[in-house]
Amino acid sequence: MGVTLISISRVIASGADISFSQGACRIWNSEDEVVAEVPLRNNLWRVELPPLEVAAAGEDTAEGLVKKRRVVSIDKLHCIMGHISHEVARSMAAKGMVKGVILDTSSKPTVCESCENTKMSRKPILKERVRLRATVPGGELHSDVWGRPQKL
Repeated sequence: MGVTLISISRVIASGADISFSQGACRIWNSEDEVVAEVPLRNNLWRVELPPLEVAAAGEDTAEGLVKKRRVVSIDKLHCIMGHISHEVARSMAAKGMVKGVILDTSSKPTVCESCENTKMSRKPILKERVRLRATVPGGELHSDVWGRPQKL
């Protein structure tokens, strides 16, 4: 199953603060209110979406709260499931493998901006050698290191 990722740099760029301590990751907004708390389970910070709680018809007391499954579009399910393909998300929902949500079968998938922005690309491999081979082991090295990370 997919996971939901949180971009720490985007959280900080938005003016929020983030801390990792006492078995949870906490995110505060600019008014010092906790807006998210992500628990540490099995050495992973997992974003968990609780079931939607709605008052039962005619009752607004705490006892009247019942857990309902939320109706979501295929795009929302795609995001909830960690950006898996729309077809896989639809298939999993149809087979009852997704708990806590009901898929809106009338929804149509759209292009996910996050998926488009993060698609990997590569340079084509040339069929012909354009430079001479290295003459000694270690004479030519290739790496995909992206450089020195910036300090936050």
